Amino acid sequence: MSSPELSPIDELSRRFRARLRASLDSLGYSPLLRDRSRTFAAQIGIHESEALALLNGDAIPDLQLLSAISSHLQKPITWFLEVSEASFPASTKVVHSIGPGEDIAVALPEDIAGGSVAMDDQLLYFRSRGEMGFGIRGGDYLIVMEVPFMPMGVRKEQLYLLGNNTGFSLHRCAAQSPLRATFKSFDGKTTTTLKPTIAKAENRDSDFQTSDLGDGMHHFSQVITVLKAPKNIPQDGEAFLIIS
Repeated sequence: MSSPELSPIDELSRRFRARLRASLDSLGYSPLLRDRSRTFAAQIGIHESEALALLNGDAIPDLQLLSAISSHLQKPITWFLEVSEASFPASTKVVHSIGPGEDIAVALPEDIAGGSVAMDDQLLYFRSRGEMGFGIRGGDYLIVMEVPFMPMGVRKEQLYLLGNNTGFSLHRCAAQSPLRATFKSFDGKTTTTLKPTIAKAENRDSDFQTSDLGDGMHHFSQVITVLKAPKNIPQDGEAFLIIS
């Protein structure tokens, strides 16, 4: 009687457990499970119960934990996934969340990855909770790149994500010069101006000031692309914004 075929998740869990154990053996870890889990937990910075679950095959790590494990074991992440690095598009990047959230891997279109995004640029993602204008609806993912918070660091007609103590909002750059940049909201009711402060004009160290943003400005980034939530994929005849 043949054994039932393993699901992809079960197969991944079994492979990860086997390769984790083999790697720990090669590093001279104790064969005793309790000693092994205690040492492994201390090296990776996780709770011993989590280490036991990994060693027993009861859990598989998320991307951040897998990265820490692969670094400690001196093994590439792809070794655990049983894929070659060549199988990933060159434009694949790990994208970190703005705020709490798991990292995600995104393969950007070549015209984006090779144009506005360099391989060493750090990308972030933001998941919209509701309508933000510019075709962005609740559940959509904005892939953004932090840029210098100064007029010369922005581009006309590009979309930017701004965050302050009242929340996050989207604005398009309507005009740009070395000394001033103007941003407008989707409905045109809010205009934001980015310009040097008096201290900056006097060659003293200073940030740039804004208007109509409120206090507590903490985030400024350029929107690179949008991942539409399945429920928000346009139907025939429905227009939406494509950012490139």
